[in-house]
Amino acid sequence: MIRWGIIGLGNIAARFSKSLSSSSNGKLYAVSSRNKEKCEKYEKLYPGCISYLSYDDIISDDNVDAIYIALPHGMHMEWALKALSHKKAVLCEKPATINEEQVMKIVDCAKANQTFFMEAMKSRFGLGIKKIKEELKNGAIGEIKSISANFCEAIDSVVIPMNAYYYDRGQGGTLLDMGPYPIAFFMDILGDQVCSIESIIKVNNIGIDIHINGTLFYQTGQTASFEVCFDETKERMAMIEGTDGKMIIPYYYRTTEYSIIGNDMKTRREEYPLQVDDMFGEIEEVHRCLNAGLIESPNFTWQDSISEMHLLDRIRSEGKIIQMK
Repeated sequence: MIRWGIIGLGNIAARFSKSLSSSSNGKLYAVSSRNKEKCEKYEKLYPGCISYLSYDDIISDDNVDAIYIALPHGMHMEWALKALSHKKAVLCEKPATINEEQVMKIVDCAKANQTFFMEAMKSRFGLGIKKIKEELKNGAIGEIKSISANFCEAIDSVVIPMNAYYYDRGQGGTLLDMGPYPIAFFMDILGDQVCSIESIIKVNNIGIDIHINGTLFYQTGQTASFEVCFDETKERMAMIEGTDGKMIIPYYYRTTEYSIIGNDMKTRREEYPLQVDDMFGEIEEVHRCLNAGLIESPNFTWQDSISEMHLLDRIRSEGKIIQMK
């Protein structure tokens, strides 16, 4: 039984805890927050769970086997390094860090301590995405020509106040918060051999990227186009176009269904419900890896995290900046 500790008790940690409670391979042992009320809430919700007001204290607890880091992006590297140095397995919320250099430091630390680390890229672990890759491999839509995917949601400044990390120039913005989903999806389907990137980055009056449209151009001639934003809500989906048809994937980052439309306009729809929820797969992947003595998941590797952040860095550095009024 893997005993988990959670650092940071925001909304995503609540979802993680609920998902973990469905596992027979792990349990919530401890939580840590600088907010005493949040800690007390978890002690009531999960009898037997202990709480710490210090992140250092939960990392130092010998009974904790694995740490789930659910802090704002800019704090990921610091606490991942500390946890790994204490030989605690780490599942870190996406994005693993705020740039490629930081990810590489975490990977070096995981190697040095021979301790498990994985970015929490939940989109890799459902049955739906596995079936999609099988379909593509078997030529369901012929040769892939292009992919498109979006993740757009208007953020209400009342629900998420302006002092939240979303609006922090050092760690906020739509690229880091929403960009990992389409980029990781593109990598899963086409790999990471991108020769050039074009993007238009709209920033607000405090310099935060609010709306980004971009295209990755692959060495194979294939393209992957994305849109991520904080200022507009759109139906989230991905589309893969091939020589013999196209595949439509609603909510591609937690795939439960997809449709294949042939050039003859005949449509086939497939459904693959999630097991428990969209976080359960990544949790069980950590359990599987730890029980097998692995320090890296073969399904979302350290190199995957490095490549993902490398592409996000390139989108940022090579994009055309437009100041919004």
